Amino acid sequence: MALLVTCAKSGTFAFSKCGVFKLCSSSYSIGLNINRNYVTKKEKIDIHSLPKAPKRPMTSYLEFYKNHYNEIVENNNLQADKKKASKAVQICSGMWESLDDVTRKGYQDRAHVRLEAYREEMKKFKDSLTAEQKELLKEAKKQIREEKIKKKEKKEEKQSLKLLYAGAKEEYNLKMTEWVENMVEQGIEKLEVPKKNMGAYQIYRHQHKEGPLWSTLSDEEKEKWHKKAVKEQHRYEKEMEEWYQKIEDKGKTDFVEEVFELIKANKKKPTKK
Repeated sequence: MALLVTCAKSGTFAFSKCGVFKLCSSSYSIGLNINRNYVTKKEKIDIHSLPKAPKRPMTSYLEFYKNHYNEIVENNNLQADKKKASKAVQICSGMWESLDDVTRKGYQDRAHVRLEAYREEMKKFKDSLTAEQKELLKEAKKQIREEKIKKKEKKEEKQSLKLLYAGAKEEYNLKMTEWVENMVEQGIEKLEVPKKNMGAYQIYRHQHKEGPLWSTLSDEEKEKWHKKAVKEQHRYEKEMEEWYQKIEDKGKTDFVEEVFELIKANKKKPTKK
């Protein structure tokens, strides 16, 4: 009896109009217990405040892709395609592989000239830096790498949670279907659970949807609604006892409590192993 009343008061179950058990939408959730080690957060370096390094030049293939991108999109009707960028890369890759040696060498030679100029500019840039600026640039690059790793790990953790939830939800829906079918077979689908009692504020709002705010009521006025809430609680407890008696009369007490135990077990949050 104690288990039944507890489950009923906590709102872990309900009856539909036809009397069949169902769980509330918020009665099942997935969560992880994650141990977090808190460390002192490093001060983030403003990369924009440091001297700007020369930009790495285009490769031979990137120049080819840039020169033929519009042509590829137009010839393959990719203008409205959401994946036109990835498809354009695939098409361009095939075009690059079939390119004649003379044309390919022209792209490679220009890329080589750009690379040599970049190396010269990079040497001058490094020579112009102070020891402090070099150390700050090194630390800034390290922070950028760490941020990329964190973003990747966060994305992978979200993906694993989605897979975990999908699997648990499928198992949950299967069990609920079995429970409902079993209840119909047991012949208790018409025994509806009494409506849960409301508190003083809920009763007031239910009867005065357009009335003054609860916070503006005097203590004397609130006391009137608290008394109604007490009567409502007594009504609910009495009806629950009568409802449970009907279950006992039909000899289905063990089955009902078994259903509540299964519902309670499904509400427990799995932990990450």
